[in-house]
Amino acid sequence: MTIASVRFLQKQSGVRQGRIEPPQTGYQPAIGLGGVFTSCLIESVDGKLVFPFEEVHLVSLKLMFPDQYPSAFIAGMKVEFFEGNILVGQGTILSV
Repeated sequence: MTIASVRFLQKQSGVRQGRIEPPQTGYQPAIGLGGVFTSCLIESVDGKLVFPFEEVHLVSLKLMFPDQYPSAFIAGMKVEFFEGNILVGQGTILSV
């Protein structure tokens, strides 16, 4: 299980990033891994159902296609989450 600290961004007028509503556990955004983009599943580690904006959350990350990216996560790596081309969150891998 890959553990990360993540922060989700709230939509602001005039800025092309963020979400209108905070994501929930089970959220499946695209994840940017240093130039590679794929899908992932984000689940709460501490039992939270909703991830309020602009707070740091401890989550588990699971790639939807782990066989294609067997060593995608490295502790200390920065990751970004997207909906289409809209940045909706950022985080850091804590452990793999």
